[in-house]
Amino acid sequence: MLRTAMLLLVACLVVPVFATPSFQYQLATGGDFESGLTAWAARDQSTQGAWSATGLTRLPVSGRATPGPALGRSFAATDGHGWDTCVLTQKFSVSYACTVAVGFDVFANEWAAPAKACPEGIGYRDGLRPARLKTPGWRVDILKQTADPFSIAAPDIVSHVCAGAGSKVVFQRSPGWTHRCILLSLQPGDYTLRLGVLADLDAFNAGFDNVSLSAGHPHHEIVFDSSRNNTATPALTDVYLYNQTMNFIDPTPGLNSPTASDSCPALSADGHYIVFRSGRTSIYHPTLYLWDRVTRALAPLPGLASGASESFPSISADGRFIAFTSDRPGVTGGAGDFDIFLYDRNTSSIVPLPGLNSAKAEMCPSISADGRLIAFASSRTGNCDIYLYDRETRSLVNLPGINNPNFDDLYPSLIADGHFIAFQSKRIGPGNGDIYLYDLTTKALVATPNLNTADEELTPSISWDGRYIAFGYRLHVDGKDEDIRCYDRTTGAIVTLGAINSKSYDGEPMMR
Repeated sequence: MLRTAMLLLVACLVVPVFATPSFQYQLATGGDFESGLTAWAARDQSTQGAWSATGLTRLPVSGRATPGPALGRSFAATDGHGWDTCVLTQKFSVSYACTVAVGFDVFANEWAAPAKACPEGIGYRDGLRPARLKTPGWRVDILKQTADPFSIAAPDIVSHVCAGAGSKVVFQRSPGWTHRCILLSLQPGDYTLRLGVLADLDAFNAGFDNVSLSAGHPHHEIVFDSSRNNTATPALTDVYLYNQTMNFIDPTPGLNSPTASDSCPALSADGHYIVFRSGRTSIYHPTLYLWDRVTRALAPLPGLASGASESFPSISADGRFIAFTSDRPGVTGGAGDFDIFLYDRNTSSIVPLPGLNSAKAEMCPSISADGRLIAFASSRTGNCDIYLYDRETRSLVNLPGINNPNFDDLYPSLIADGHFIAFQSKRIGPGNGDIYLYDLTTKALVATPNLNTADEELTPSISWDGRYIAFGYRLHVDGKDEDIRCYDRTTGAIVTLGAINSKSYDGEPMMR
């Protein structure tokens, strides 16, 4: 929306890399039980049974057989001989919306029918009133962290992960363990993982082993800027994050400035960082800022700001490298009015890029997952064209057939592994601006049926897996404020983005 003086030569907006997430992190610990029940809270509702960490193939209280450890030396087991409910719980937090994988091994034995009726006090509690459960079994749940660990009240259960009943000495697979792995989506918040066993028999035994709760399964998210909350000063924009998988705007309190424009955002492929441009310290010489979604605070970028204008950031998958455009003096490799620079967060320094910049304008860098490749736009031949720089060979990669000599080709977006480049072109097509996709393996354009229209498709951004292309969309008839759309290459259709667009400007989408 805000066009600055640095766009006089070449109208380029940043399109960063969106790479396959490079990390998964454990949310739950101590799930193999080789060191006992450390990191877990073990609770028993009626004292008829108890949790233990054991490697035995026969439990000591009931004398009933078990399949032994699933792996390693030990597993968590209940050795109940009456009516009882036992839970193992562990607290964890999710810093930003993601898909988590809940994995575990489980076995269950049912041995003897009850000799008398199950008392009302046995079972998971529903508020202050015990809920009677007549069937023995086990269950795994994600609870609100404030919930009673025995609750089965719907408001307390974020996700009922999995459940099973006793099998009367019939183990489900040799050597008796069944492995489960469930994917579920969680919003930012504090939670409790619960492993529960409930019994109304004279003897009921169950065990868990190799419990894992990990995050990092990639969502498709779009970071963008918008003027939706700046009605008093509509020229100001803020940075927002839309989670396509869960269809909601992910709140980022503390990221935006109330008095300056925050724009040109880029999201690291692992979802950890948002890098963006802001004029909060100087409206005439904006610089880059880095938001850490785990700590929910700005992270320092020592040595990056130059006093000149920094803009159009693109960040590597792990957040180490930030490529950007600046009009600072070309003492570190730049040669033109606008050049591309690379900042290394590990060394807090600018990395030389010999052979990349020219005496003309270089802009709009898009960096690959590992930071090796940088796609960019340059006016070095007159029109604006797309180029690809290899940091390992310190040279440009040949891209035959990507550029049109008679029209500007702009806004490159490089997929994680460098296989595709999406870009915008003014070449003759359905509209005033259209989006094209280039395959670096075949060195040819790839068909994108139903993507382009008679209106303007702008600033494309390709997802980490290459399935989606997010882009800005503007009606050619009235030049209305820009909206954001998303194209699904699998179905060849425009997908609904729900809450992402407002009645104000929404643009510069960057997708991971």
